[in-house]
Amino acid sequence: MRNSVTSTAASRWDLSPFLNDPHIEERSCLGQLQRDMEHFIKHFAETKAAALTVSQLAEEILVLEKLSSQLTHWTSYALCRHSEDVHDENAQWLNSQIGEMASLYRQAEIACLAHLRKFNDASFAELKNDPRLSGLAYWLERWRYVSQHSMEPALEDLNAELSVSGFSAWERLYENVAGRLEFDYSDSQGRVRHASMNSKVSLLEDRDPAVRKTTLENSNLAWQKVGDVIAACLNNIAGYRLKLLQRRGIEHHLDNAVFESGLSRRTLQVMLDTAAEVRPMLRSYLQTKSKICGLPRLGFQDILAPVVSEGPGETYSWEQAQNLVLAAFNSFSSEFADFASLALERRWIDAEVRSGKSPGGFCTCSPEIEESRIFMTYRGNYGDVATLAHELGHAWHEWLLKGERQFSRLYPMTLAETASTFAERVLGDYMLNSAQLTRSQRAAMLTRRLDDAVTYLLNIPMRFIFEDRFYEERRAGEVSLRRLKELMVNTQIDVFGEAIDPQQLDPWFWASKGHFYITDISFYNFPYTFGYLFSLGVYARAQREGQRFLETYKQLLRRTGTDSCEGVAWQVLGADLETPGFWRESLDLVAQDWRELQSLI
Repeated sequence: MRNSVTSTAASRWDLSPFLNDPHIEERSCLGQLQRDMEHFIKHFAETKAAALTVSQLAEEILVLEKLSSQLTHWTSYALCRHSEDVHDENAQWLNSQIGEMASLYRQAEIACLAHLRKFNDASFAELKNDPRLSGLAYWLERWRYVSQHSMEPALEDLNAELSVSGFSAWERLYENVAGRLEFDYSDSQGRVRHASMNSKVSLLEDRDPAVRKTTLENSNLAWQKVGDVIAACLNNIAGYRLKLLQRRGIEHHLDNAVFESGLSRRTLQVMLDTAAEVRPMLRSYLQTKSKICGLPRLGFQDILAPVVSEGPGETYSWEQAQNLVLAAFNSFSSEFADFASLALERRWIDAEVRSGKSPGGFCTCSPEIEESRIFMTYRGNYGDVATLAHELGHAWHEWLLKGERQFSRLYPMTLAETASTFAERVLGDYMLNSAQLTRSQRAAMLTRRLDDAVTYLLNIPMRFIFEDRFYEERRAGEVSLRRLKELMVNTQIDVFGEAIDPQQLDPWFWASKGHFYITDISFYNFPYTFGYLFSLGVYARAQREGQRFLETYKQLLRRTGTDSCEGVAWQVLGADLETPGFWRESLDLVAQDWRELQSLI
């Protein structure tokens, strides 16, 4: 492994492996993909009356798999192009074309599903045994479930077309309204500043309590002005989804959500029930936090307030960040560190600070070139170092899937955060084991980890409980604006209990979280809790088994797209996710951090 790097300036990525000349090839390549998809759809339209043989459908699935790989490649590229410069008109055009390609792909998929739906058990068994589809047994089982819970092809096609100006239009309306909202906030000196709504999250982590308080109060005044519109967006997204599930023969909204996440309703319930066991401990942490902050009780705006000054030495140059991450990864596996070094050398990371970049960070991968790209903005704090480790964890996950078929790489969101959160934990423990770390710095790192626990074990379950309650009420009709706020406040009290001042809750939280308005995926919340706890459970095994766990870990990541969450855990780890034992191993690490922090403060 290379022990260090010499790159001092935050890097800008190299997208040339995606294509040689962006200005020439983008349109021609996308044009060819569009023609291929249209040809595929036309072919099915001509043969839809006839039943395909097993061999014929297997052949069509191979074509669909190739189209999926190409679409994923271009979607990844378009995301990178748009994120590196949101003002680039060509990148905006590219993203609009990808949307059209995705709609065409959905039509192609519907055509295949219609034929699969006609297969009896014997024909389906024959399809699974076709050598050309080797490795796709799990994907085929899931695909058959989708075919059996689909409307007639004509209705599915109609839904795909209407959702653009119906279902997904409500999500776009929400994004447009939310993107225009602004508010004023003030600091302890009474200085007033102006901010856009996308600054709210970072302002709620400010050290100044006045900034946090006025940010929540005034941002909620902004939401109040558009409350009726936002409530209509949420109600119509849920109403559309519930009606669609009913027509597809899916009885409960959570049945669809857990299917998308690759787990059972029982696993979800056991995980949430077990996670709830640490609520008293995390409430105690928040009460301790309020004392350190000099507050009688925390308001909702104070939950992620920093409590320990990071102090000098907690700003890292880009070179220092790279070397720190490489050293941390090497403490777990030289192979992991070598991969990270390769990603840095090949310029897979865009970390440069510049105008025009999109906010946030991500890791995306192309199955066509089998390379990842990491997007972030590196400003030098420890959180940025942790983000680098996190996204490199995602990239290593994809790297280990090299050579796998496209449909075997489609792991669910629940397992997507395994490698990234694991990598962050490796970095955190490496830092905590450093003899050079001061008492204050150690406390700062532990509070950061416990704040993560509050997010994943209190805040996100709160979102899930609210959304589940909302969907239950939405079955009977639209839920009023007043009731939405009431549901939100009641859920916050149920989850956070006495740790939060009941006079300083956030009744507009449902409006401010875009996750509730995503139409592609339902219940975009509990997979985060699952991913957090699952990765901690995996890390607990790594701590116990040491170096011999590396091959087990690699096998685990390689299998994430070929089995359910329960299947992966049982086959690789021997862990039963439908019982509390594994989840309690994860929670033991959280309790360990809390005990150590108590000893420091």
